[in-house]
Amino acid sequence: MKLVGRQRAQVQVDLTPLVDVVFILLVFVMLAASFARQPAVAVALPQAGGAAPTTGQALVITIEQDGRLWLEGTQVKAEALPALLAARHAQYQALTVRADGEVALARAVHVLDAARAAGFEKLAIATRRPDTPRAGP
Repeated sequence: MKLVGRQRAQVQVDLTPLVDVVFILLVFVMLAASFARQPAVAVALPQAGGAAPTTGQALVITIEQDGRLWLEGTQVKAEALPALLAARHAQYQALTVRADGEVALARAVHVLDAARAAGFEKLAIATRRPDTPRAGP
């Protein structure tokens, strides 16, 4: 007597939808990471040849050409700046000033003085490389 064995159905897993989803997630993460680096306020940074990149997380203050101050993307008044910096000193140990190249030196010094008074010891001024095109208005 001859027994007839059952034939097994071949199972195939189609990975095409999985690859599509992974690719879309990769594109999304890459785009989100590049947008996170862009500052909220566009200023034309001064150029400096010997500038070194900073490391770590720093609080960023932006000074526009007309003198307006921006702290973490929110416009602030100069009178309120020392109190705001003191409140954020616990979160950040360093501070970076992004000032337009046409900003009066007195305005930048005022911001740096307020930062020192708030307890910041690591201060930096953002610049651009000479080979980088000037951005801003």
